[in-house]
Amino acid sequence: MSVLEAAASTFYILVLFLGTFLTIFGLPGTVLIALAALLFAVGTWFHTMGIGTVISLVVISVIAEVIDLGLRFIGVRPFTVSARSVGAAVTGALLGFVAVSAALRGPGAFIGVVLGGTIGLLAVHSAEEFGRKHHLRMSAAANLASIAMVLVKGFLAAAMSFIALMALYS
Repeated sequence: MSVLEAAASTFYILVLFLGTFLTIFGLPGTVLIALAALLFAVGTWFHTMGIGTVISLVVISVIAEVIDLGLRFIGVRPFTVSARSVGAAVTGALLGFVAVSAALRGPGAFIGVVLGGTIGLLAVHSAEEFGRKHHLRMSAAANLASIAMVLVKGFLAAAMSFIALMALYS
């Protein structure tokens, strides 16, 4: 593996982690993962990653975004993004990465980013909700729906990243 290939692979892996992390905030991280896989596959002339893998990643991305859009249509709100929530999510994602990747190795890194980032975001959201008046708070059902939305999309992004890395290293 040349230096250029190693640098491209490293950048690709960092983009996969970024895409997985962005899903925590309701951003289209799955689209970023699918686009990165497509660009990496085209850049390697589909020798490293086949067209079937790219198509399956695009299909999973479409499914994740349709689920997200459907949940937003029925009224599920994503958590608000603030500097505190981003800081807590980054801290939680790093802690989750370290804790879960030690036990589950490769897939654990992405699962840890999703779980840790979600827990960090939820901690800040809960603290902000506690400071609001009772009638301005989100209901328990709305909180659970928002958590479910983040986790479903996050785990789909983690699965996409793991599939992409399996194609890269097999």
